[in-house]
Amino acid sequence: MYSALLGNPVEHSISDELFEYLNNIIGGLDDYKHKKILVNSVCLEEKIKNLINDPQCIGLNITLPYKRETMKYIDTLDKVAEVTGSVNNIYKTGDIIIGTNTDWKGIYDTLDFFNVNHLKKCCIWGTGGTSRAAIFALRKLQISPVIVYREPISENTWSLMESFSDLKFITYQELVNQQLLNDIEIIINTTPVGMVNYEDDLPINLKQLDSINYEDKYFMDVVFNPLHTKLHKYFSSKGVKIIDGLWVLLFQGIEAFSLWCDKINDSKYFLLKDDIVRIHKFLERKIQETDGFSYNSKSR
Repeated sequence: MYSALLGNPVEHSISDELFEYLNNIIGGLDDYKHKKILVNSVCLEEKIKNLINDPQCIGLNITLPYKRETMKYIDTLDKVAEVTGSVNNIYKTGDIIIGTNTDWKGIYDTLDFFNVNHLKKCCIWGTGGTSRAAIFALRKLQISPVIVYREPISENTWSLMESFSDLKFITYQELVNQQLLNDIEIIINTTPVGMVNYEDDLPINLKQLDSINYEDKYFMDVVFNPLHTKLHKYFSSKGVKIIDGLWVLLFQGIEAFSLWCDKINDSKYFLLKDDIVRIHKFLERKIQETDGFSYNSKSR
């Protein structure tokens, strides 16, 4: 049995480490492997259909830059995929190929794990696909976040404004000028800032944020490689509590694996807190063994 990650690039992904570790402690599939498959766009549809129709394949993960393109090749999109406008997980029910997005669950479960799901004053940095997943997760918690975007306004930002016209959108400069961070309890970064090739791609001069009162604030990231970015270091130096992106990766992976194994509602399948902490430490070691990798910022 196997699952697979499709994307470009994939060589530095730790998804194989994550899913094979999950199988060892909760899956129990014989001879299970998670493959990393480099795919060109022209071959994407054929590769998806060949793999998902293989009886030995339990499911697929889709990574950048194909999360949106993949939607065209799926029989059925669930509500999450429709709202987030992207697919990162594919599985089969009978003969039906279903596309979903587990990024939102990664964010939702991370907030729950750290007991910060009660914080109502939240802002999201970024307007890409991961921002949509974060909005979906927060709405499940009845939270209406402020969305912070770069200028000039991108196509992603216009699209997000149209989809969520009830939310407040502000620029990074407005964030500074209006001192809005003083009232914010948690910042969720959904941009690629901090990744390899984007280390210095900061949306704002951080010195402009020095006057903010950071008491009892949280900074949560979706970036996990490198684990500790310039944003982490800045906010940590101000006493902000940091939640790294590896937690989001871990929880979305648990959701994906449970869908593949059809154990989404199996109470015996749930992990204890100590198990989750142990997996995070395992993945952290694996991250330290890699050199990092880059993403296309338009996909975030």
